[in-house]
Amino acid sequence: MSSSSPHLSVGVDDLVFIHMRAMESSGRQPAVVDEGRPLLVAVIGTAQEATRTLGSIAVLVHGIARTQAFGAGNKRTALAVAAVYLDRIGRILDADLADELAEMLIMASVDEPNSPAVSEIEKLLRRSRRRLSDEAIAQATRD
Repeated sequence: MSSSSPHLSVGVDDLVFIHMRAMESSGRQPAVVDEGRPLLVAVIGTAQEATRTLGSIAVLVHGIARTQAFGAGNKRTALAVAAVYLDRIGRILDADLADELAEMLIMASVDEPNSPAVSEIEKLLRRSRRRLSDEAIAQATRD
């Protein structure tokens, strides 16, 4: 999927799965709550309305952090969602960008006037690097 394509294939179960994996990998218990499912449905609906794939990813991560759809680990889940969906479009969320995004998600999770907008998160995601194709790696290793 190219970064100009507006639609991500994402569902509530996908986000719950990513949440469970993100929590387990950090040694924490997943915190899926039934009350959070409608919030995730709303976030996904808004993400599907975005005109660019990176915009959709930005809406997802901002929405997860902002709505607190899970009982715990919302920012951790939002970071994991960014990494997964960037990977699906051939991009990499490197450590420096992940740190910057984490700071933005902390701010997005509270209702403050200086909280980052979705557009600011999208700008950060645009700085993610494109992953090298297998062909490019093979070419580089032949030389």
